[in-house]
Amino acid sequence: MNSPKRLHRPIPPGFTLIELLIVVAIIAILAAIAVPNFLEAQTRSRVSRTLSDFRTLRTGLEAYRVDNVQYPETDLGLTMLNQGYLSYYRLTTPISYLTSVPSSPWKETYGTADPASPKIASDINGYLYVRRIAIDGNDDPDYLQDRRVYVHQGALTPQRELRRGEWLLKSVGPNNRDDRDAPPRGLGIQARVYDPTNGTLSDGDIVQFNDFNPYN
Repeated sequence: MNSPKRLHRPIPPGFTLIELLIVVAIIAILAAIAVPNFLEAQTRSRVSRTLSDFRTLRTGLEAYRVDNVQYPETDLGLTMLNQGYLSYYRLTTPISYLTSVPSSPWKETYGTADPASPKIASDINGYLYVRRIAIDGNDDPDYLQDRRVYVHQGALTPQRELRRGEWLLKSVGPNNRDDRDAPPRGLGIQARVYDPTNGTLSDGDIVQFNDFNPYN
């Protein structure tokens, strides 16, 4: 008795080297397109979060002013130097004007050159708050300088113009650098307000004065 014949399926041929190279090239092209778009979307999301945080902080600052007739002092305002570390204070304690003070999605670097500065934001990765009137009752030079740079782009304006506004909120933005304190990167280049139309990853600090919001 003859044994039944076994059916053998043909073995499909494997991929050739050329075909594999083509597939790898296609994947590389798709990655080159997708990764930058993903990073830009991530940056846009962080910028939107920063502006949303500024609106939240502004609400707390204005509520504080209604109760206290003035905005919180810089040195004991949104941040307080306390035994070598910083904590947000006036807007959450003893009266809760905010349930919590947001942290920054960027790598804030303010005050790192001066460890004793009460305006250090890097330890808590928080936004910088500067009030126009310093704790000694005089105009805060940091505020005046920021006003000159970000509102007037370095123009030498009259003192009465510089003294407008009451406070500043500031973030380093996508380049993770305080552009006002950074050395000039070329002739005529100055610190500026971040503008996403210059490119999502462009230079510039995200800033907002109580009387000047460049993002409106």
